[in-house]
Amino acid sequence: MEDALKDLEALMVKAREMVRLAEDLNERLTAASSSDTASRAPSPSLSASTPTTAVEPEEATFIRSSLAQLGLQNAPVTLDMIRDERKWVDELARELACVLQGTGGKAGTEQGAIMKERGIVGLDEVWGGWNRARGVALIPPSTLLLALPHLPAYTSPPIHKRTFASGLSVLHTPPYTKAAFAARMVGLVSLAGPKTTVEIAQDEKIPIGLAEEMVREVEDAGENVFRNYVWDGQME
Repeated sequence: MEDALKDLEALMVKAREMVRLAEDLNERLTAASSSDTASRAPSPSLSASTPTTAVEPEEATFIRSSLAQLGLQNAPVTLDMIRDERKWVDELARELACVLQGTGGKAGTEQGAIMKERGIVGLDEVWGGWNRARGVALIPPSTLLLALPHLPAYTSPPIHKRTFASGLSVLHTPPYTKAAFAARMVGLVSLAGPKTTVEIAQDEKIPIGLAEEMVREVEDAGENVFRNYVWDGQME
């Protein structure tokens, strides 16, 4: 694992320089675009109905496209930007909220939001998706864990971290709390009869392994009605 992360650590060292370069390029492009737009402004003598369209130079379009592919068009939050570490963690949580739901942060978009249409997702996928959104300004898992306690304040509905007995950690919305899921599943099997974990996974649109974890947790909590109706996929 240490060998596998060496390249990541080396890239993180260069991330600060890349972020600063991206900010400088963005500022220059914005200034140049504003200046060009002003110079192309129509004469007052022209009719108000005459359309004017500012065309960005090909070079500028290429640079913006390259920055977007690197995740640097909107510079991600780094510690050197903010002197107060607590505020830095808050800004990270705000940025992560954007990556998860598409709102409230600098990185990520609504179209690429990890949890836009999902109520529960593994922490490993969240970490990978956040780093993809940040481009070269990568963060280690420890930084992700620092931001998670502040995440509910910037998400709607609120997103919380949950860890199963096996050690699997996920982020979830209110419908996937232990109590909410148990009530939903007990009602389902009481009305519809026996269900396999595969069927539950399909109904909930979650991976089978995650469904097994959630079912096992409900069973361990003593939901006897649920235990009597849910199978592991094989008839006894």
